[in-house]
Amino acid sequence: MDSMIKESTGAVDLTGKLSPPEAGSVVRRATTTAWEQDGTSGFSYQNLFEDSRAGLKTVLMKVEADEMAPPHAHDELEQILVL
Repeated sequence: MDSMIKESTGAVDLTGKLSPPEAGSVVRRATTTAWEQDGTSGFSYQNLFEDSRAGLKTVLMKVEADEMAPPHAHDELEQILVL
């Protein structure tokens, strides 16, 4: 891979969250990480990036057909990519 693109090792910071790269990009393969249930029927996710100090999060989410989540709010800025 290009020197600016690194395969994610799943490394976490002291809070147990995925750490951002120092430079470049990180590739994270959804097939190598277990999907977590979010407590809502038909929804599962994988955290792709989280910076708790800045209040930022990027999540890959699977939603089963015809499922809906009730209205809710988040304390941080979330980017959600839905499959």
